[in-house]
Amino acid sequence: MCGLRTLDLSRTYIPCLPNSISDLEKLNALLLGGCPDLVSHGSNLFEKVLRHLDLAGTIIEEIPQGMESLTNLRRLSLLCGRLKMIPTGTLHRLTRLQQLELPFHLEVPIEEVEALKQLELLHCRLNSVRDLNQLINSRQRDKQFLFYDITIHCPEIHPLYSYLPVSCKRLRFSRESLMESSLDTDENMLPRDVEFLYFGGSGLRGCLLDEFPIPNSVRACEICEEDKIECIMRLEEEFSRVPFQSLEKLQLDHLPNLIGLFKWEAVVHLPPGTFSCLKELRIKGCGKIKKLFPQSLVRNFHNLRSLTVNDCIQMEEIIEDDNNEGADITLPMLKELTLDDLPQLKSICKGKMILISKSVVHRFVSGIRDPSIAKSRVEESHF
Repeated sequence: MCGLRTLDLSRTYIPCLPNSISDLEKLNALLLGGCPDLVSHGSNLFEKVLRHLDLAGTIIEEIPQGMESLTNLRRLSLLCGRLKMIPTGTLHRLTRLQQLELPFHLEVPIEEVEALKQLELLHCRLNSVRDLNQLINSRQRDKQFLFYDITIHCPEIHPLYSYLPVSCKRLRFSRESLMESSLDTDENMLPRDVEFLYFGGSGLRGCLLDEFPIPNSVRACEICEEDKIECIMRLEEEFSRVPFQSLEKLQLDHLPNLIGLFKWEAVVHLPPGTFSCLKELRIKGCGKIKKLFPQSLVRNFHNLRSLTVNDCIQMEEIIEDDNNEGADITLPMLKELTLDDLPQLKSICKGKMILISKSVVHRFVSGIRDPSIAKSRVEESHF
């Protein structure tokens, strides 16, 4: 047993580790993830040869004594809901770490994260947008992350979020996380490779693209409970780049001042490629929005598969007839159309919405004064 290199007790009900574990001098990996009864890990039980330590999902309240001396550690998971703190200076010495997972309820000094130059996977909470900017700048010089899940400022995150596997590049701006940045001169920055963006009561204002230079790596974006956001992008005469080229899912929930996806003085065409990958669009609880987007921009949504509009009390028309032509509209890939609780809805569009699909189109229409709207204005064509 003294030559044992890996000890995997994951998902067992072991309450504590025996002191005899200190006899395993060649132990490289100690895996205790998902042990819901593990409250004690002993003290000074780990040798410097340990390379992988997983304590995720346990109920420990303190980190193992002497963990800062585990200088060979490559992978460390401390996703523990009851963990009270990580003493200052602990992470700074673990310079060979390649994977680090910390719970969102704990504050992590940005200086200690920056010192870990070999990191490839990071799951943690940063204290401010300024810390995020600092990390982004340092990573432009150092090794790039393969995966990360970072939340900014607030620990009020659904408990399940803390234990999602880190298999993508996810960034969350939680409650009031942008309030401080609005007083700073620092520009809001995003990692150029971020794939999933979440804003939840963060203080996002005005137009999303005015606040952040959204990189084209973003595949999914969710914005909820933001009182001051009005639109996703402004329509201008010229665009310096093509936004939202890779976006596949856009979800907008409970945005009381949202007036639409776009804001414009005069309707212009979007750059080719904008929203061209969008498959799912969900709008819920946006009380000011009357029209989703103009008919002249429908061609940009040719890959849309699912459209849901729910609980928007002033919604009058899904697609606005900005050219006053009453032309028919074709959404070739649309398979699911859900309209629910839209008491002011007068029409989906002035002409017919023609749906071309090889599979069944699902429509659920309720909470609308005239349910015949969907029946009379949507036509299915199967080629």
